[in-house]
Amino acid sequence: GGGIHAWCPGFYAWIQARSTTRSKLLVLILFVILDCARFVLFEFAIQDSINTLSVFVMSDAISLILALVVSVVIEGWWACRKIFAFHGLWRWLAISALFVCGTGLNAQAYKLGLSPSVINLLGKAYLPMCAIVSYFFFRRRYGKLEWLSMAMLMLSISAFILLRDRCHWNHCHALTLNMSWVGMFLVLVSVGVSGIASIMAERIYKDKSIGLARARRDRERAHRYYIYRAQLDLWTLTFWLIIWVCSASMSPLESVVNDEYGMPHHGREETAMPIAAIPWFGRWTKRQYVLVAVLVGQHWLAGLVVQRYSTVSKAVAQTLSTVFVVMLGDPIQGKYDFRARFIPSFLITMIVVLSALIFQTGRINMKSIQMQLRSAATKQIHMHANMMDTVRATLQSRVIQPRHLCSHLCKYSTILFYILADSFRSEIIYVVQANRFFIPQTMAVMSAVCGMVFASAMTLNTYGVSGLQQAWTPSKIKRFLVCGALQAVTTSLASMAYALGTSPSLVVALGKVYTPLVAVFSRCILGKFFMWLEWFALIILTAASFCFGILEQMGSTTPHSEPIPGMICVVGSAASSCLMSLLMERVLKKDADPFIMQKVRLDFGSVLFSILLLPVMGFLGTLPGNRRTDVAYWVKRTGPDYWACQSVVSFTTSASSNGCDQSNGDLLVDWAKVGNSTILRQHAEECFCGSGILLGWGSNYMIYIGLLAVVFHSWITGVLVSQFSSVYRAVADGVPVLLIYFLLDPLFSRIPLHPFRSAYSAALPFPPTDWARNCICLVLPLSGTTFTVASSEMQRVIDLCDKGAEPGSDSDSEVQSSDGSSEGEDSVVDDSEETNSVEDEGGVDNRVGSI
Repeated sequence: GGGIHAWCPGFYAWIQARSTTRSKLLVLILFVILDCARFVLFEFAIQDSINTLSVFVMSDAISLILALVVSVVIEGWWACRKIFAFHGLWRWLAISALFVCGTGLNAQAYKLGLSPSVINLLGKAYLPMCAIVSYFFFRRRYGKLEWLSMAMLMLSISAFILLRDRCHWNHCHALTLNMSWVGMFLVLVSVGVSGIASIMAERIYKDKSIGLARARRDRERAHRYYIYRAQLDLWTLTFWLIIWVCSASMSPLESVVNDEYGMPHHGREETAMPIAAIPWFGRWTKRQYVLVAVLVGQHWLAGLVVQRYSTVSKAVAQTLSTVFVVMLGDPIQGKYDFRARFIPSFLITMIVVLSALIFQTGRINMKSIQMQLRSAATKQIHMHANMMDTVRATLQSRVIQPRHLCSHLCKYSTILFYILADSFRSEIIYVVQANRFFIPQTMAVMSAVCGMVFASAMTLNTYGVSGLQQAWTPSKIKRFLVCGALQAVTTSLASMAYALGTSPSLVVALGKVYTPLVAVFSRCILGKFFMWLEWFALIILTAASFCFGILEQMGSTTPHSEPIPGMICVVGSAASSCLMSLLMERVLKKDADPFIMQKVRLDFGSVLFSILLLPVMGFLGTLPGNRRTDVAYWVKRTGPDYWACQSVVSFTTSASSNGCDQSNGDLLVDWAKVGNSTILRQHAEECFCGSGILLGWGSNYMIYIGLLAVVFHSWITGVLVSQFSSVYRAVADGVPVLLIYFLLDPLFSRIPLHPFRSAYSAALPFPPTDWARNCICLVLPLSGTTFTVASSEMQRVIDLCDKGAEPGSDSDSEVQSSDGSSEGEDSVVDDSEETNSVEDEGGVDNRVGSI
């Protein structure tokens, strides 16, 4: 057949040797570079004066010519027979048809009025969709960490692009996106179709097609990428030519299209121009020729990445390239107010990069454990029958009998009550402190008093008078004074954050910096070790927390709020709580008394220092520049309904003491404002200026509801910790921020009662309209769960090593299954080839790849 294969077999073997594993990293790097160039050129070269279809037609035509030339030069005329063979062509016809179908569905969704930003947002589901489809085609398993990292990757890149769009269109404020349920459904179907087509192409690239294998005669020369490239380009060019020719007489295709592997391209969205509005080529410049050359190279390298890695790995690489090109290109070009969005964009970039690292390299440290499990599983081939009997007996023992169903429901209802208690406590405290006829620090004092009384009652009921006397031993109380002081500081700073108008969702989100702070202090103070995956998860959690707060500040329309001071108070509260936990850990190890007795001593210290902090917090409130002077109990303010009284008083200061004469306590009514209004005159008659430590406790019933919520939350937290492991606690801690942000904030803002009207000046939209912030909010619980999963899986591996991977041990069966990674030097960063599962040899699964 001629070609290099026949003329120079040695050179042919040299080419093939260097097109395998050794060039994989180079291919990936070049693909990322060209994908970045494609992103930039699409924004510069896709203009109103050219027909975008002509760019796609020419790039596919050149790619086809290149594939034919390379195939004939290397393989000889034998390549032409393989390219135009029926068995290969009809398969690539189906794949090309699916890709074009996905493009058409996206275009139809755009024509229905769906915003391009929404199309881009939903298009990010391509990554998990390919992972799901790959399981059915390749039986490729992904562990818990891989799924969590994919979810974080999808959400963070969506937030990244949406943040860029909002700074482009709305001065970095939240965008109002055009929504169409039919259009959204079409985009999701497009994602599914494109994912199936991509995995089908990967199946052929990796020579996994059974039909092609059966039809093949020359098995040694069949697995050639340039032949497959020619077949795909042939059909893709055919479809684009048909659309190009028909576009002159039919409605043009809109500006949102997919590339050949399902990833969306975007034209010039600001003009909303259809891609075939200009007949034939239009006015081409050098930019269009460069774009065609880049597209040809990017298409070739995209196929090579799919062949040598996987479709999922290619999607991850494209996500990284998008982030890098925006972070480098936008500041150089001064685009889309990059200076205003630099900090949140940088934080999201950290999330994207670390999520990709967790996904792609999370199995490196476990490679030796995998080999150990395979070795141990080989020994189980002769024990298969006994093992199956043991597994069957274990499963039967875990079946919940009807008589035990009620007890299980009661046990796991604790998690539900904890989530609800944490969520409602945050909302109610926010409502209570919205009325400034109240001293925020008194809530910290009263909650500590109630906790101390409750713990003393429990001690008396359980251990009698002698136990109560033991709990109040002065020498032992001294040990808990520092812990009590830190707990008082924690509660006081949290109360100050609410007083400054910090939203409940932001308090809960920023409060999650507690977890990374505990890890840092534990490493520095206690010398505890955390694996690198755990540090990645902690960095993601910290970045997401701060990004959530910054995005609220960028698009905040809430009056009477101080976002930056409130955020500082929340972080300070988390740091104080972290130090208290570490100190408590040391104190509890030296004290053998029951925890309920130790709780009495801790709450006593908290009561003592909360009282001492009353003047301290008041002093901070009266510092120059602080408008929240009402946190000082000696400052007079209007009441009993602060905001209603502010509508009838004279303006004396921008601080919260406005309308009161601080020297004699007189209410300064502005009768010009009151006029003939009956309602305002009633307010003027009811209002007065008040001060004192217990201010508001006799007139505001919401204060007692808030105190009850705080006490119940403290009690249910203790029950949860005693009944469940830290894994359940971490998962439960991730839910309140979602419940508050997406449901309770909009719900409480619509309650017609006056205390809620004071807290929320207007009804909040449901669902929240800031989609970038919505995505980051979803990252928060995922990052916390990632940290917990990495920690628990690492502990399982340690237990497995201690047991020496004994056959039939529980550790073997509990470790999470991994996706198939190829053996050899590239197995730790590649899921391109499936390993022979240990199950196929009669043993247990290899289940450590997700760690």
